[in-house]
Amino acid sequence: MVFLNVLFLLVLFVITFAGIAALVTCVLTLFGKQRKARWIIATFVVYCCCLVAFFFVSSRPSAVFERQLGFPPPSIVHNLKSSQWILGDYGKVTLSFIANQKTLDQIVKHKIKRMPDIGKTQHFHRKFSKQFATETEDVYFNKSTGRISYTWIGVD
Repeated sequence: MVFLNVLFLLVLFVITFAGIAALVTCVLTLFGKQRKARWIIATFVVYCCCLVAFFFVSSRPSAVFERQLGFPPPSIVHNLKSSQWILGDYGKVTLSFIANQKTLDQIVKHKIKRMPDIGKTQHFHRKFSKQFATETEDVYFNKSTGRISYTWIGVD
C-alpha cells in the first residue's frame, strides 16, 4: 500500500511539473529565448522549493491544531506534537499537548459525546461524514496531568 501511495505522489508530481514546464516552454518560445533547458531546470528547482516550503508550513503542529480544531492553540497549550497522513481514501491526524479544562471544553463543544472514562482519563468520541465517507474524532483528557490527545481518522 505504501508503494502505491508513493507511486501516486510521484506520478502527480511529474504530471504537475510537466504542465508547468510546458507553460514555461511556450512563454520562452513566444519571447524567442534561447537555452530553454536552463529555464526549465530553474523552474524545477523553484517548483521543488515551493512544495517543500508548503509541506513544512502546513505540517507545523500549530497549523495542524488550528486546521483540525478550528481555533489557534491558546497560550496555555504547551508540548504540542502532531502527525498527519492524508492520501487517497484514508487519513489520520493526531495531536498531543498539555492544556487545561477550558481548552478541552473548547474542543469538545462541537457535538463530541462523552464516553465512559478509561481510568483517570476522560474519553470523548464523535462519528460523522464531512470529507470522507466515515470520520471519527477521539479526544482523551487526563485531568491530573493535563494531557490531551486528539485523533481524527477518515476512511472512504
